[in-house]
Amino acid sequence: MLDKIIIANGLLGAKHGDDVERAKKIANSALARRNTIHMKEAVDALRTIHLQITLIFQLINAIKSASDNFSSTRWKDQNRARQLVDKANSIIDENPTVPALMPIIRELFTLMDVPESEKPKLGF
Repeated sequence: MLDKIIIANGLLGAKHGDDVERAKKIANSALARRNTIHMKEAVDALRTIHLQITLIFQLINAIKSASDNFSSTRWKDQNRARQLVDKANSIIDENPTVPALMPIIRELFTLMDVPESEKPKLGF
């Protein structure tokens, strides 16, 4: 699990070094204790960190899809949608985080002028 966290961080441009360091400390602490309860807690904590980092990939892909398909998407407010896509792309370039991107995705999905069943779905 630690390897997956390190790889995901690398794919995101090494912008989540704090999460990687926290994951390493959790793993090393559990290994040093050699206690199954601590190992299970460590695996759960590592899964949570991994989920947060991979959730960022889903959010980034949703933004990229909205950007790539912008002109073919029906928008309730095209100007607001463009502002959100631009803002999200700026966040992605700087420091993408779930708390920064999630509200943008939610608002973008709300601005799509299509039936709910046709709106993109995130994998969570």
